[in-house]
Amino acid sequence: MNKWLFITITVILVGLFGVVMYYGMQALEPHTYTPQNDTTENIEPSVILPELPGLPEKQPLSNNNPSEDKPSLNPVKVLSTEDQLTYIATSTIREINPDKLFFAPSDTRAYPYGKDTIFVIERPSNLVRTSLWTINTTSKTVTRIAGPTFGLMAQWSKNGRYIFTMHTDGNGAITLSFIDTRLKTTTPLRMATLPSKCFIVDTTPVMYCGVPQGAPQNTLLPEDYLNSTFTSRDRIMKIDFKTPKVTELWSGDSDSLDIQNPIIIGNALFFTNRSDASIWKLAL
Repeated sequence: MNKWLFITITVILVGLFGVVMYYGMQALEPHTYTPQNDTTENIEPSVILPELPGLPEKQPLSNNNPSEDKPSLNPVKVLSTEDQLTYIATSTIREINPDKLFFAPSDTRAYPYGKDTIFVIERPSNLVRTSLWTINTTSKTVTRIAGPTFGLMAQWSKNGRYIFTMHTDGNGAITLSFIDTRLKTTTPLRMATLPSKCFIVDTTPVMYCGVPQGAPQNTLLPEDYLNSTFTSRDRIMKIDFKTPKVTELWSGDSDSLDIQNPIIIGNALFFTNRSDASIWKLAL
């Protein structure tokens, strides 16, 4: 019995060895592989990937502006000056304090007046249109008083009712306007000067101004004056917009004065000579 069991096991092992040797030799023989035709383009996808949430799609280039390549949805953006001031008026200001006026947008200056109002004016330029604004901290509102326009400069009365503005057309031609914010009227002034050379009375529509007697040819205002490219020689004029009447108070012949920051104290007009920072007085 053991003899026949031994023979059976031996036959099975020999058979298995033969099968292994056969397929092993087949694997060692060289083969030529011919790929099947690519038919993947006709295969419908079984899974469609969802679009990633929150990623804006790009807009196609417009015909008018080939360089434009901005996303249609942008989660962040820079605020315009008006938007900045609106944000400030509604969420930031709690009191009028000149020491805390650091909030003003870039290239602007803030001037408080009265109990609840602030003037904000952008830096004048002949290259960029700028504006003059008021912020009312009680009503939380922002109002544009002048602009946007080139070369904008302004001066206002102490109570904020009267505002004197100057702007240019970008080529040096200037326009002067006297604004009554209470009556909402604007009066043009046909005289060449700068608001920084004027003082406005707050009880009546009257201004005292240093008025340049001339300027070099091709002078570009206000940049050339602000950059001290030229120094003006002024006379002093009184402008009454109620009458209306213009009166010369000093001809400017005796001294060469570049008048700035005039102010009335008592019965005299005080001002600074921009050339040497000396202080002058004119009795009225």
